[in-house]
Amino acid sequence: MAAAGDARNFIAQSDVYQQCLVDYIKAQKDLAAKDKTPFDKSIEADATKKINENQADKVKVGADINAAIAAFKSSHPN
Repeated sequence: MAAAGDARNFIAQSDVYQQCLVDYIKAQKDLAAKDKTPFDKSIEADATKKINENQADKVKVGADINAAIAAFKSSHPN
């Protein structure tokens, strides 16, 4: 039960983290537009890389906890 809760918490916090990165990109683009300066595309590339890595971690954690739950259920039928 604790592991499942930890997995859900990680996934929820990952969603917050990813949204923060998206918001940061938007803020940097808005700032560049306001200052009439070019937007540094490496900012977006770096944030996108972090989002993709975090998403892969979320998928792995979800798959791992689901496999653990399935294994537990199969070893404890009732």
